[in-house]
Amino acid sequence: MKYKATYRNSSEAYQTNWYNTAEEAQDKLMKRIGGFHYLGAVNGDGIWDGDDRCYAAPRNGGLVGIDEKTA
Repeated sequence: MKYKATYRNSSEAYQTNWYNTAEEAQDKLMKRIGGFHYLGAVNGDGIWDGDDRCYAAPRNGGLVGIDEKTA
């Protein structure tokens, strides 16, 4: 699997390249928008799938999401 992190708010949108882990993609995004807790690390985090992985949650005044694709 490959993972890409995205950030959107009312005036900005950023995305990373594809990486081997969701954490690596989030690390690259943090360099652009500032530090934040990994998705799923905060109680009450957003959108979960059946594998107990959080794919979107509010961070830094916007929404951080993780996209995945098969490599």
